[in-house]
Amino acid sequence: MVKELTDGTWGVGTAGEVEFAAHEDGIDLLAVRPEEGWRYSAKQKRPNRLDVTFKRGNEAYELELRARNGVLWAELEHEIEHAEPGRWPVAQAGVVELAVEDDRLRLVGVEPAQGWTHRVAKQARDDVEVVFSAGGEDWELEAELDDGALEVETTYRVVGPLRGATAATTEDR
Repeated sequence: MVKELTDGTWGVGTAGEVEFAAHEDGIDLLAVRPEEGWRYSAKQKRPNRLDVTFKRGNEAYELELRARNGVLWAELEHEIEHAEPGRWPVAQAGVVELAVEDDRLRLVGVEPAQGWTHRVAKQARDDVEVVFSAGGEDWELEAELDDGALEVETTYRVVGPLRGATAATTEDR
């Protein structure tokens, strides 16, 4: 678990921003600001769960937020369909290199960034999964061949106590 997380405005890759307020057991959506060319949908699934999805062409981002007992859980997925093989940066965590040869997906290499560890969670004929970890944060890259088309998804997960007056379990920075 990271030291603490804050609500406010979070960037969602190249798709836009989501502004929210989180408290002990709930999340309130304040605004969604998509970048040009992106469309979005937002769903308040329960008082403590919010999902915002951005889409454009073959690309999608989904931000899922949950608040419970003063802890914020966040997951950001970025999916690209009909992707090209090659070097895939995984945010600040590292780089994964993929190749497609003879209708097989091949993991060419993994380069973790300084301070990050990695593990190859799956390596099969048409599916590769690499997980990077550091300081309570995780980035995952999953690549899959689906009818010869490469799909790549990166996922960021972080959990931490909420910073602020309504989260009694956190300390000020």
